[in-house]
Amino acid sequence: MENSVKGNELNIDLLAVKEGVEKIEHYRKLIEENPSDVDALMALGKAYIQIRKFNQALEHLKTALSIVTSEKEGKYISRNLKIQNALAVAYIQLGEYSKAQEYLENALTSDETNKDALNNLAILYTRIGKAKEAIDYFLKILDMDDTDIHTWENLAELYKLLGEYDESLKCKMRVLELSDIK
Repeated sequence: MENSVKGNELNIDLLAVKEGVEKIEHYRKLIEENPSDVDALMALGKAYIQIRKFNQALEHLKTALSIVTSEKEGKYISRNLKIQNALAVAYIQLGEYSKAQEYLENALTSDETNKDALNNLAILYTRIGKAKEAIDYFLKILDMDDTDIHTWENLAELYKLLGEYDESLKCKMRVLELSDIK
């Protein structure tokens, strides 16, 4: 039984890599046609994150950010947030936490209610051993949307790691409750 689970996980990983490689080929072609296509650069960076090629992701995401920053067009804030958040994810995966934190804090100055940035900041704080700060960020997300199942799951795991089993159980119960609703 245990081997079949691991086999399924391997199949899922291989499918994700195949899908990521296909995306990379697609977005590379778009960028060849238009090197300043911010959306394609951003998507290419995210595709590299998907296949765990974080340095390549950083290269394309930084290019996208420099273009967006210089243009400051109508979609500037939205694009800027997405790019900075993706850069932070790559830096978190590379273990460069101070750079990740810088990008996330910049993103939150534009939109302090951005759930993705708040979530990634919570994950960052979890990784660097600042569980209480991580909990605060997860709770901020739940203040905005108490039906966010992933946040409840993350909070449950964090409480469990801290040995706060009653709180973890409350979070798990909320996950079950929400699973029945959706």
